Amino acid sequence: MANNTNNRSRGTTTNQRDAGRPEFRVSDPHQFDDGNVTFRLHYGRCTIYGCRIAQGESGEFIAFPSRKVEGKRRGDAPRWFSHAYIPLDEAEQVDIINMVYDQLDADKAGHD
Repeated sequence: MANNTNNRSRGTTTNQRDAGRPEFRVSDPHQFDDGNVTFRLHYGRCTIYGCRIAQGESGEFIAFPSRKVEGKRRGDAPRWFSHAYIPLDEAEQVDIINMVYDQLDADKAGHD
C-alpha cells in the first residue's frame, strides 16, 4: 500500500512503496490555461522533466516526454518515441497523478 507524504520544504511530494522499488516524487507541477498539466517525476536518483498528465480513452495517464517522427515514406503514419520511460502499473499512475493534483492544490492554496 502506498504511503503519500508531503515534503513541503523541498517542494516535492513522495510516494513510498515496497522497499525493493525506489520511491516516486513529483515536483514543479504546472497547470496551463488550457488545462494541461506538466511536472517532474523523480524516481530514485533519476529525474524526468516534462512529464504530462494526458487524457486517453480510458482516463488520465502519465505521458513521458517524447518526440514525433514522420514516416520515412509518403503516407506512413508518424510515430512517437519517448525520451525517457518508466513502466508504471495502473496503481502507480493513479498515485502519481493524485500527488500532482495534491501539490497543485497545495500550491494554489498557498497563493490565495
